[in-house]
Amino acid sequence: MTASAAGTVEEPGHNVGQKSGLNRAILDQAWGKFFQRLEWKCEQRGAQVIKVSPQYTSRICPVCGYESKENRKSQANFKCMACGYRENADVVEILRCAGSACQPVGSSAK
Repeated sequence: MTASAAGTVEEPGHNVGQKSGLNRAILDQAWGKFFQRLEWKCEQRGAQVIKVSPQYTSRICPVCGYESKENRKSQANFKCMACGYRENADVVEILRCAGSACQPVGSSAK
């Protein structure tokens, strides 16, 4: 997410100033404190924070579990090459992350 928008000499980037400002704002956040406070708030309310590794969640089908780069050919659309399931890619990623909340971070199961 914080990759450079500068581009190359042949193809210069767009909105480079805005992107660099956004990158700086994202990287300047105290993420450790955020997660510490989130865990504290959840503990107060009887909830639990479950860390889920987001790797490959956008290309794994939430219906059949098939993983392929071809499942997500565009930023917005998901179509499973195995079972034909179609959905918005963001919805699929949320379903996969919610479904894998039972898997600890670092688990090889996807």
